[in-house]
Amino acid sequence: MKNALIVAPFRQMEPFYRRELKKRGLDIDIISVIRRQDQSYTKSILTRVEEQVASGKEIVITRGTLANEIRRRFPQIQVVELDITDLDVLETMQKYVGSEQTVAAVECSAFVHKVERVGKLLGIPVAGYIAGSIAELQEKILEAAKEGYRVIISGGWGQYDNQNLRLLAPYSVAYEMVACSEEAVTASIERALDVCQAIQVEKQQKEMLHTIIDFSPNGLIAVDSAGRITLYNSRARRMLGLDDLSQGQPISRVMPELHLEETVKSGQEERNRVIKSRELVVTNIPLRAGKEVLGAISTFQKIQDIEESGRRMRSQLAQKGLTAHYTFDDLIGESHSLGQTKKLARTFCQLDSTILITGETGTGKEILAQSIHNASPRQGEPFVAVNCSALPGSLLESELFGYVDGAFTGARRGGSAGLFELAHKGTIFLDEIGEIDKRMQALLLRVLQEKEVRRVGGEKVIPIDVRVIAATNQDLYEAVLDGKFRNDLYFRLSILNIHLPALRKRREDIPLLVESLIGELDRRLGCRVSGVDGEILQVLREYNWPGNVRELRNTLEKIVALTREGVARREAIIPVLQDLYYRQQKHESRAHGGQTIEELERRAIAEALLEENGNRTRAARRLGMDRSTLLRKIERYGIKG
Repeated sequence: MKNALIVAPFRQMEPFYRRELKKRGLDIDIISVIRRQDQSYTKSILTRVEEQVASGKEIVITRGTLANEIRRRFPQIQVVELDITDLDVLETMQKYVGSEQTVAAVECSAFVHKVERVGKLLGIPVAGYIAGSIAELQEKILEAAKEGYRVIISGGWGQYDNQNLRLLAPYSVAYEMVACSEEAVTASIERALDVCQAIQVEKQQKEMLHTIIDFSPNGLIAVDSAGRITLYNSRARRMLGLDDLSQGQPISRVMPELHLEETVKSGQEERNRVIKSRELVVTNIPLRAGKEVLGAISTFQKIQDIEESGRRMRSQLAQKGLTAHYTFDDLIGESHSLGQTKKLARTFCQLDSTILITGETGTGKEILAQSIHNASPRQGEPFVAVNCSALPGSLLESELFGYVDGAFTGARRGGSAGLFELAHKGTIFLDEIGEIDKRMQALLLRVLQEKEVRRVGGEKVIPIDVRVIAATNQDLYEAVLDGKFRNDLYFRLSILNIHLPALRKRREDIPLLVESLIGELDRRLGCRVSGVDGEILQVLREYNWPGNVRELRNTLEKIVALTREGVARREAIIPVLQDLYYRQQKHESRAHGGQTIEELERRAIAEALLEENGNRTRAARRLGMDRSTLLRKIERYGIKG
């Protein structure tokens, strides 16, 4: 326990401690308030404690007013207080039983109250003088002496030595220090060992936390409820120029631009705010315990780092999206609704106007966009696809329009072309167009009107020849009415409109889709599944497919993985069918708020049969009806199994 220190209130206690330490094999430094062998020692006890703290001490064992003073002066130190017992006080006071000498107790409040309590038991009146500090302890002792008390009981006089004791000489005072028993000494060592272990555990946890925090690619700094810095990682140190003295400082003095004090006061998150003077993008989050805000944490990145990530993303998007692979043949189905959609799309292929494709998630909007491109005069030219919702608003402008050399810190030398330039002579597909903010809506409108782009930070206007196809799963006109989407941009995008029907609107296409997708999945997964039986196909036809073809593909992948070869049958894929029933119920409950009695009954019977593996007796028992009743309903609803 090299991190511990014992401060003995008087020399006679040192042997108690040394015996206990030797018995336990512990090495703890001891300093005494009084050292008779060192009369020339002029440093105060607090100065000596301060020196020990500076050398790495974290735990101090002491008692009384000195313990309170050390807590106040050194809040970073764990103080283990040496408790005196009533027996210790009794041994000191019993000599004054029957005596007419007046008695005063001068110490911290706990000590004084204990002496007063024992005094009542012994019939000795005790005047209490409570000292809040070592300096006040000396004043109170002299005050008691001047007021005529001839016996002063204390736990130790922090500044006293022979010179100080001489101050009491004119008053004929008997000065009694209450000793501590060996049991109290042992107990204090035990508590110190527990504290030491707790400190070690806390240090290990802090080291783990700091390792995790330092591993973060972002700068990170946290404050407490008063706005004082509690921790920061090495990246924040470098980015903000922090040093060891920054710990505990008000954030408003070190880095006011972070607005962390405002986050503590408001309790509100603040995301992706740009600090231009520091070239940072900042996110602030309050730290809570229940409803109480305990502090806040800020994470931040250099704009140049974000731009570098953006460049990598743009490169990946460009490499992935420069070629259109799909044609109308990849839109599988012979339903009337899909046929009308494909017919309309083929007509639009020969025009060059902007197209807005609408349809639910998973209906194949990008497949349709690539099909239009490959059937248009622009086939063979670039097809660039970008998901507008995947890019932060602060990056979308440079991603779409590019930037010039020096446009911002970290900009690539020579600048970079945007996605519109990459799509020159070809087609750009703007998926999730409804997600862009109002500023980007204005910039995009200008590009569509003027057929030209201006790179970020540049003055030069670059003409472009690009066919724009946009897509959304939202009701974009509803967004216009709500003021979330520009009216003029909406009409510019929707010159030509195509709606892809949901899969539940063309259920007759499901068998063809199942056949095609199983063949594709067989090749990819290395399986030999030849199809699904009629019962499974009926389930697939009846399911509403809120995720459309994408959800159908994912479901078939599970079926192929469970079947591996041959025809998929119910017994092998019960978990998949149960999942479909569950999702159907949840989706319809949210969408329609309920079903007819017949629909609910039919579904309940089908589920019970599935869960009981077709056993009608157990299914009837599960449903709470007679087996004959169940058979009639199965026949009525045309349920198989």
